[in-house]
Amino acid sequence: PFVLLPRTKDFASYGKLPHRLLLLASDGVMETNRIWSAEQINVPLELPDILKEYTKAVIKANPDDIDAFSAEYFRRKAGVDADPVPGQDKYFDGTSA
Repeated sequence: PFVLLPRTKDFASYGKLPHRLLLLASDGVMETNRIWSAEQINVPLELPDILKEYTKAVIKANPDDIDAFSAEYFRRKAGVDADPVPGQDKYFDGTSA
C-alpha cells in the first residue's frame, strides 16, 4: 500500500499534484528497495532456459487449468516426491517434466 505525495516541503499544496511525486508507504516511510532499472535485477543464468522449456510444455499441452498444470510441471521438474496434482497426469507421458 503506497500513497503518492507531492514532493514539497509542506503538504499544503497536496491537492495541486505537481509533476514530481514522492512514493511513500502508507506508514510514511519512503520505499528504498524498489527496482528502478534493469541493471538492478539479477537474473539467474538458467532462468531463460527454464522459462523457454516451460512455455513450450504449456503450448504443447494446452491445459484446461494452467495453474494446476504449472504446479505439476514444476513439481516433476524439481523431483519433489509428492502426490501429483489431481487431473494433471493426462498431460505427462509418465516421465518427469
